[in-house]
Amino acid sequence: AFSEQVRQYVEEDPGDIFKQKHIRGRPEINFQSIALNMFEGYSRRELAEMWQIKEQTLYSFFLRACKTFQPAFLAHLGKS
Repeated sequence: AFSEQVRQYVEEDPGDIFKQKHIRGRPEINFQSIALNMFEGYSRRELAEMWQIKEQTLYSFFLRACKTFQPAFLAHLGKS
């Protein structure tokens, strides 16, 4: 399934591009950790509470990161 391909790509993270994109001063809150937790079924609210940040901060960061990584996703998933 398409979502499984996306998940696998985020997990494998070639070049560590997803791990490197993180909320300023909080390297543990990176695109990869957010995306993989969302795949597990965690909501934005749950993740924000877990990491003790504002839900809007998490959501804004995630949306910006998705736009940043869109070309990488399209290039990778287009090969499949």
